[in-house]
Amino acid sequence: MNHKHEENTVAVSPKSRLDVHELTSVALMAALLALLAQIAVPLGSVPFTLQTVGVVSAALLLPRKNAALAIAVYILLGLAGLPVFSGGRGGFGIVAGSSGGFLYGFLPAVWLAASLLGKSTDISIGRVYLAALSTMPIYFTIGALHCSFVMHISPRQAFLVAVLPFLAIDTLKIVLCAPLIWKIRRLLHIQTPRLF
Repeated sequence: MNHKHEENTVAVSPKSRLDVHELTSVALMAALLALLAQIAVPLGSVPFTLQTVGVVSAALLLPRKNAALAIAVYILLGLAGLPVFSGGRGGFGIVAGSSGGFLYGFLPAVWLAASLLGKSTDISIGRVYLAALSTMPIYFTIGALHCSFVMHISPRQAFLVAVLPFLAIDTLKIVLCAPLIWKIRRLLHIQTPRLF
């Protein structure tokens, strides 16, 4: 009887470690998003931040489910009033405001990007860039439509105000950061293969 109990314990243990590892990676990624969001420069109605670097990091470093969960945790923390959004802000008003669409637009963005990568690390840098850059049209489109609705302006006006000023800088951030993030993923894949 005791022998069977020991076998069951051994069988369950790896699953428990995997769950803890996943939760830890999700929590750390949500914390990284919160940290990068604090590096902000006001530009019109939508601030320039390093938040998108955190979004791309989630997409490139974590499996699809965990990447989306990290974004969701980050948004929920902000909705709860914690100062995790840009400029140390938090609360429902931020998500409902003119820039809120960019926040929840990060969810489908990381889901798509992580899906394009899969679980392998043996992927060309071109595919890495494709996955990383694929986040932009998603969160920009959702962000612009949300901004248009909240500010009662046309989608074209919303694009000019909330998207156009950030296209070049977001592209530059991703182009510069994606290779480094991918190298980190390769290291993580070796050190913590269970994460993938």
